[in-house]
Amino acid sequence: MTEENEIQSQEEAPVPGGTVVPVRVVRAQGHAVLVEYLQDNRLARRVVPAGTIVDGACAPAALSEGVAYGIPWAELVTLAATAELLEENLHIAGIWTPGDLAAPRGAQAALGALQKTYGIDLSNLILIANHYGGRHGNR
Repeated sequence: MTEENEIQSQEEAPVPGGTVVPVRVVRAQGHAVLVEYLQDNRLARRVVPAGTIVDGACAPAALSEGVAYGIPWAELVTLAATAELLEENLHIAGIWTPGDLAAPRGAQAALGALQKTYGIDLSNLILIANHYGGRHGNR
């Protein structure tokens, strides 16, 4: 039996007969468990007490009281893209037709146009991550 199963089988139901949220245990350490679940049709992760997880489910109150896990990218990254700007950048990159996109360097040129349009690249993501991690003690 895995540690995850032991934790789940030793605890009482989070809300007997009540509403629960299906979760996937990502990692367990001591009395804390990192779980992944769907919140408003989007993946979310939280750290919750191990005793709140039973049979792969958790009470909504325990999730809302848990500690959010990960960088809130949507709050930190600003996108100012428009379809017109993308079209302009695709044209500048030489992408005018399906044949241009299918050309040997077409996909790479299109990726460059997308990066330019969205104004975000890997170095910016790393800067955001380092800044956020430094402020929140997450590395």
